[in-house]
Amino acid sequence: MSRKISPPDPQTSMQLRKTFYDAIENNDLSIAETIKQMRKIVGMTQTDYAKLIGIAPRIVMDIERGKANPRLDTLNKLAKPFGLALGFVINSEKK
Repeated sequence: MSRKISPPDPQTSMQLRKTFYDAIENNDLSIAETIKQMRKIVGMTQTDYAKLIGIAPRIVMDIERGKANPRLDTLNKLAKPFGLALGFVINSEKK
């Protein structure tokens, strides 16, 4: 049984998204934390978010608990509603 989560009001949602994108830019979030925050910003349960993006709810649950090793295509499905995509980028840090 899925419990209801109320989506945040538009102003709160905008602030949550800004904080979220800042944390991503600063590399402050794990994959588990990222997925959980995205889902909470849209005010959805794990089951509802999984249905939205077309994956099994158990996958969302396991990722958020840090117990999964998701494939890149699964991570891209999770990120798509936020206009995000995962991939490899050139590291600009000089070693």
